[in-house]
Amino acid sequence: MKDKFMGKNLKTFLTIAIFLLILGAAGVGSARAQNSYHDIGKLFLQTNPQDGGTISIGGEPLRIEVNQDTSLQVFHQKYSDGATFGNAGSGFFIGVEGTVFGPFYNSYTPLRHEGPSGNGMPGSPFQVFTEGLVNGTNYQLRVLQTVTYINNENHFQLTWEITNSATTTTCFKAYHAADLYFADNDYGIGYYDSQSGAVGGFNEARNWFMVFIPNPRATHYEEAFYSTIWDRVQTVSDLQDSIDQNYIDNGAAIQWDACLQGGESVTFGDVWSFGESEAAVIQSGSTSEAFRQPDLLTPVITTYIPSPLDISTDPKVIGTNFLLAAIAMMLFAAASEILNRTLANNEEYMQRLLVPLKRIRDSMGRINISRRLGSPLWFEVFKLIIVLLIYGFVFSLLDRSWKPFSITGIYLFLTMVIAYGLVGMADDITQWLAARLWKMPARVNVRTGNLLLIVSSTAISRIFGILPGIMFGMPEAIEVDEVVLRDQRKANKLLRLTAAVLILILLVSWLPTIATTMIQRGNLPDIIVIMAGGVESMLLLIFAVTVQNIFLHMLALPDTFGRALARWSKPAWAIVFLLSTFLFLHTLLNPRGELAAAVSSTNIILFLTTIFLFLVFAGFVWLFFLIVNSMKQGPMTQSAGFQGSPPVVKKSSAWIWVLLVCLVVICLCLGGIAVIAILFL
Repeated sequence: MKDKFMGKNLKTFLTIAIFLLILGAAGVGSARAQNSYHDIGKLFLQTNPQDGGTISIGGEPLRIEVNQDTSLQVFHQKYSDGATFGNAGSGFFIGVEGTVFGPFYNSYTPLRHEGPSGNGMPGSPFQVFTEGLVNGTNYQLRVLQTVTYINNENHFQLTWEITNSATTTTCFKAYHAADLYFADNDYGIGYYDSQSGAVGGFNEARNWFMVFIPNPRATHYEEAFYSTIWDRVQTVSDLQDSIDQNYIDNGAAIQWDACLQGGESVTFGDVWSFGESEAAVIQSGSTSEAFRQPDLLTPVITTYIPSPLDISTDPKVIGTNFLLAAIAMMLFAAASEILNRTLANNEEYMQRLLVPLKRIRDSMGRINISRRLGSPLWFEVFKLIIVLLIYGFVFSLLDRSWKPFSITGIYLFLTMVIAYGLVGMADDITQWLAARLWKMPARVNVRTGNLLLIVSSTAISRIFGILPGIMFGMPEAIEVDEVVLRDQRKANKLLRLTAAVLILILLVSWLPTIATTMIQRGNLPDIIVIMAGGVESMLLLIFAVTVQNIFLHMLALPDTFGRALARWSKPAWAIVFLLSTFLFLHTLLNPRGELAAAVSSTNIILFLTTIFLFLVFAGFVWLFFLIVNSMKQGPMTQSAGFQGSPPVVKKSSAWIWVLLVCLVVICLCLGGIAVIAILFL
């Protein structure tokens, strides 16, 4: 009875508890003409106020003035002059068939210039939207620029969505270029960071930096004398992937190359960041940088998953993620030990508390269509296909740019279905084959309970802007007879097989992306590059799903190989948990951030907050049972010669549920206060 309780009911209880904690953290968390002339050889850029005027974002420490032609100027309260030369020293340009469109050259046909919206808070940033049209004989491109700023930040986000409104394929070069102005001085020294792709410069005293951090990574970049930058843009030439380390009157630019079929769109962007040091200026805007550019078969979400060649080798980043993994391991180990001991010592009360859940499960079982049909194999396979399609749809929503009826959108959906089908089913099929080999009863039985978890993890990712996103929840499909699994030796063998299969999938899906990455970086025909990108995006999604599945197993919940490992050796479990958590952090949650950037990023805040909430929850469960046990009736006083009666435990009643709910609410409130303090103070 005890093993059965600890196996099924305890797993249900812990799953619900962790889900409530994650959901609570999410709830807390709930953006024309050419008007240039030369002044002593200096290109001075000026917008025409009749072209829709200027919209100003009046934040602190940045004030951003956005013009209708997409040009803009930025003022930092530390300096009186703007960050670029002139009143509009930065702009977004598109070069098509040798002609450049944008501010100061061939202006966009204006369509929209609105804002600012929002209140400047993280959940509602200031935003200005500027839209224009590029018209030509054989092409028509629509450009939507979005400027997003969260108050009190030293950086802001620029994005440009380009849509091909024509029916034919159009290839173009897109530039973000600026004539830089450092610390009230027009001269500066070039700067480039190979890890983030950031380009810009710093002043002579090296105490003021300004960079553009591209997202996705740029095709080319350059920092040089200001007129060199403008010449490259005006002649639609490639930037030279170089910087000038001399103290010069400089400019900087980023270039993306793209081809769009009729009706397709692509989004480029960069973070415009300021800081007093190299670390400050890079860390402030680089936590969500993509590793590659999206393409026809490379959905945006997959560009945030690193291949082995993208992994950071910076000792500071590695050290940060090991430190965070160690903290998570210690907190979770403490919480897990407290919770497991408390629940094991109060099994009788837990059984009473879980009676309503058992009744619900039994009721669902009575109306189960599969059971009414006699559990035919074809019906379980049909259910499995439906569940996988639901998984593919829900997790495709992690990609904010997902368009279900585009080629890229369909490919993302199918890739998600394959990834979850492969990872979710591989270990199940392995266990089924082992069960057949050992003559153990096993059957197909799709468990749809994880659907609630996948919806909540997707919602959390969308609310907090986590990239590539939390992908928790596996479509379990094979069920081995629980009576046979009471043989601990065979149960452990099955769990070891699961671990081996997942590790094999992880390696087989990740290592080949070295080759696909090299192919895409080579000078090969477009069709080969596109196909290599498609294979890579599928492999990387499988890798990401596997990493998160291994991390969930190492939480040592019932019926996981993490629990089996913890029973065998606590030190071994701690080491493997540390390594799996480090892999999760270093590849998906914090692939580039040093300690200062990591602890201020949404990904890490949510990760640590969830672990902390689980610890607080375990403490409150312990307190709850301490209160319950203190209310037990002691032995009755008897006359001499009579043996005392054993303690009589009061039956569970409504007040127990009320107390438990109150403790959970207090736990969530404390976690909410922690999140608010980290985000806003």
